[in-house]
Amino acid sequence: MGTTLIVTFTRGSYLGFAIALIFMVFLFLLSGGKGIIKKNKKIILLLLTAVIIATLLLIIPNPLNKPDTVFSKIKERIAISQFTQGQSIIRRFAIWKFTTSMIKDRPLLGSGLGTFKYNSLRYQAVFFEQGENRSLYPYGFASKAHNEYLQFWVEMGIIGLAIFIWLMIAYFNYGIRYLKRENNKQKKGVVIGLMGAIVAVLVDGMFGFPLHLPATITLFWLALALTVVMIKREADAGEINIAEKDTNKKIKREKENKISKFKPILYLM
Repeated sequence: MGTTLIVTFTRGSYLGFAIALIFMVFLFLLSGGKGIIKKNKKIILLLLTAVIIATLLLIIPNPLNKPDTVFSKIKERIAISQFTQGQSIIRRFAIWKFTTSMIKDRPLLGSGLGTFKYNSLRYQAVFFEQGENRSLYPYGFASKAHNEYLQFWVEMGIIGLAIFIWLMIAYFNYGIRYLKRENNKQKKGVVIGLMGAIVAVLVDGMFGFPLHLPATITLFWLALALTVVMIKREADAGEINIAEKDTNKKIKREKENKISKFKPILYLM
């Protein structure tokens, strides 16, 4: 999977992975991972050393990152200049400009799910006729906004976007509360991994359209559903245990009450 991520040469995926990794470390520490770090200092030190070496291989000129190699291509893709002045980001800015014009026309309810590709054509025509805008996107037209949140706003309005954001906030709140109270390390690890996957897709969605790709959106909702189901099962199991304890207490009290009825007879005997 790591190799697949590398050879995509996609900056949005790289950024999503990096932020997801930082977020997972935060969740790990939040859920009581400091003790594990203290116990495994040597392993963590080795991992940090490996990260530093990999970074140096990208930065310092060496046979591995000479022109036309995988490392050189990665170096080019993650360069700061590519995020600010690269052709790809310039084209995205152009797309976002006419997308905001679409939002202004129908900000509340949007134009309808799946309509961006068709409704954006006249906005693109107007935008690309102005000055040298056509040179920003010289070939064809943009069928997607290259930003999931802007496209949600265009198609479903501010109401649809707000519902999606609320769903994500509720999801992370649900997961973090679970991590704080759960003691099983393996279960916490699984939830942290699933939440990290969601973050990676959400970050990638700022520059691309992962939620419009069948494979990605399937994995996205699957990860979200697995997290909720896993936490729900734990909550249900806890409720069952509480119910069983209450039932046992009730049975015990009933037995004590029955015995207490015969106490006067025992005293007379």
